[in-house]
Amino acid sequence: MAIRFNRNTWVIAAFLAVALPTGAYAQAVQRPIQDFVGAQITTTPWTEPATGNSIFVDYANRVNSTANLGLPTAFKGKVTEQAMADGRARVHVVLHTTDAYTTANQGGVGFVFGSSTGEIVGGAEPALANSTLTVEFINTAPGAPLPNLQNLIFFPVAGQEVLKISFEATAKGPLRALFGVPAGTPGMAHTTQRGLYSVPGEGTGLADNFPAEKITIKKIGK
Repeated sequence: MAIRFNRNTWVIAAFLAVALPTGAYAQAVQRPIQDFVGAQITTTPWTEPATGNSIFVDYANRVNSTANLGLPTAFKGKVTEQAMADGRARVHVVLHTTDAYTTANQGGVGFVFGSSTGEIVGGAEPALANSTLTVEFINTAPGAPLPNLQNLIFFPVAGQEVLKISFEATAKGPLRALFGVPAGTPGMAHTTQRGLYSVPGEGTGLADNFPAEKITIKKIGK
């Protein structure tokens, strides 16, 4: 059977040539989420520069385990890794955490949401969050140890590159008197963070790389 080419055939062929990879990435490999969680030796607060608000979410369960708080924190997720032609690896992490220890500060006011670790050990009600962290980055090699997120952002080793970061969390727990309500009033804190490091034209400063940084703290219920 003869094969006849027309204009549409050439268009489809050209599209496939662009759309299909040509060996830049190997087949994706799944790694245990613990490879990422276990590397998170430090966790820092997320901030909203416009208001000065900040929120700390123990998404890797470090504070809970270190301080023996006994909170029911749990996590699940996946790590997808693809070998690159240059010998490095493109890594995509999705981490879902439930019942994570959380505190929040209001700009110009201070610690207004949640309880300290000492207070929780003493029987105080904790603030607990459900969160989703997504990170996409280039690592030094396939199978190489995954980095601590703080080190990846601020102190990457040669060969590592941050591409995208997103974090979203919603926590419920007690408000503190500094919020202007009776201590223990039910409250909620929420944050949405979006970091773009691989977009052409973005600056290298942290503020430029995070076009979305929002934190809200409010009273709930009556």
